[in-house]
This record gives sequence, C-alpha cells and structure tokens, in this order.
Amino acid sequence: ASCAMLVFSKTFTGTGWRISMMLSALVVIPALLARYKLAESPLFDKLNQAKRAKMPSFAVFKRHSRPVFLLALITAFQHMDSYVSGTYIIAFMRIAGLPLTITAIAITLGRVADVAGILMSSPLTEWAKKRKSMAYLAIGVTTLLSFPYVGAILGRNIPLVMVFQFLISLFGLGLMHGILPVLTTESFPTKYRYSGGGIAYSFSSVLGGMVAPSMLAALIGTNLGKWYYLPAVYMVYCAVAMTALILLRETQGVELEDVDRQEGTLEGKAVKSMAATAGK
Repeated sequence: ASCAMLVFSKTFTGTGWRISMMLSALVVIPALLARYKLAESPLFDKLNQAKRAKMPSFAVFKRHSRPVFLLALITAFQHMDSYVSGTYIIAFMRIAGLPLTITAIAITLGRVADVAGILMSSPLTEWAKKRKSMAYLAIGVTTLLSFPYVGAILGRNIPLVMVFQFLISLFGLGLMHGILPVLTTESFPTKYRYSGGGIAYSFSSVLGGMVAPSMLAALIGTNLGKWYYLPAVYMVYCAVAMTALILLRETQGVELEDVDRQEGTLEGKAVKSMAATAGK
C-alpha cells in the first residue's frame, strides 16, 4: 500500500487509492496458502486430540482476564504508533505542506524499518535477557522520538523526517512486532492461547488504532499550532503501556509445558473446592 501511494502519488486521490485497495485481493491468496501450510504446535495438537474448552472465549475471561487486559493496553501502544505514524501522519504532513511523494517515501521507509526491527528483536531480547526490558526500551524511545519527529515535519526538514520516520517505526513497530506476539502467547496456557491472544489483540486495535487517530484529527484539525497533542498522545499511551508492563509477568525462560501444568494444578484445586462445597 505504501509503495502504491508512492507510485501513484500524483493521481492517488483519483485512481491510485483504488489500485492500492485492489492489491489486497492479491495478498489474500498467499496469506491463505501460508495459513494452510502453517503447522500447529505439538502442544496444541496434543490438546486438540484430548479435551478442549467448550467456550474458550468466555473461559479465558473467567480465568485469565488480567493478562488479557494488560496485554491489550501494552499492544495498544503499538497500534497507536502504527496508525498515527502510518495513517494520521499523512494528513498532518499535508497540512504542514509536505508533498504526498515525500510522505509516501517516508512511510515506505517506515515499513522497511518495521521489518528490520522484527529481525533485531530476537538477538536484542537474548542480550537483554528479558522481553519486558526490550518492550520498555521500545516504548520509551518511540515516545521520546515523537517530539523531534513532529518538529522535523513542521520545519519541513525532509532528511530528518525520513530519519525519524525510520526510527519511530523501528522501535515502536518493528521491535514491538517481534516481542509482543511471543509475550502474548506465553502468557496463556495452550487451551486458551488463541482466544486470549486474539481477544487482547482485538481490544488493543480499538484502543490504539481506532481512538488515537480520530482523537488527533479532532484535537489538531488543520491548526498546526496544536502540534503538541501528537507527542502528548504518545506520552499517554506510553504511561499506560509501561504501567501494564510492570503488572505483567515476564515469560523469558518460561517453558510452555510449565504454564500448562500450572493451569492443570489450578483447575484441580478448583474442582476439589467445588466438590468440598457440594459436600457441605
């Protein structure tokens, strides 16, 4: 989509956006093939042959609502950064007087940085020994970068716009894309992993992807004198995400089998408690 906006920048508002939308039909085909070929984990296959939760989406709220909401708040920062630096910023740059071609190049660079950040996330996490530490770093650096990022746009300093677009995508999207899926899946036992991760991700999409761009559009409008709202939004989401990170347990070095065994122990205690209550 970013490349389509760049190639068709001169006719984007007329025909270019239609071509960009039609490209999604081409992406669907390899995506479906990839999902078809993707093997399930051995733990899931083993559980799938045994007893499964009848209503996992309800059960995950009953037993694991804490990590669901904490992960949603953390991932909301990533969604906020993605939609603000990838969608809202198009309007902001246009108001600041930057041509669409420059905006398209910046956003395309951001996508490259996203991929680079994913590749960097694993070795950096191994070096830091904790995933939460890398998440703190990614969120904190992205928030700090939001100030010079906006300043470069307002000053129409194109080289700096490119640099900060790359960095803000590298830390806020790439590193988080590498860390959060692992942190999310390891926060739930196998029985609830898809449901817990999926619900947390959906909540975060609303909190970050839907709320932030709409709020910025309403607060700033076409008045560039209100630019400070943009880094202010980063600061608010940063504070919320870091608070949630403090409350979320670290999963670095935790074996998935141990998570499942812990869940089985809790279920056993719950059954004994129910039996004792029924006996009384």
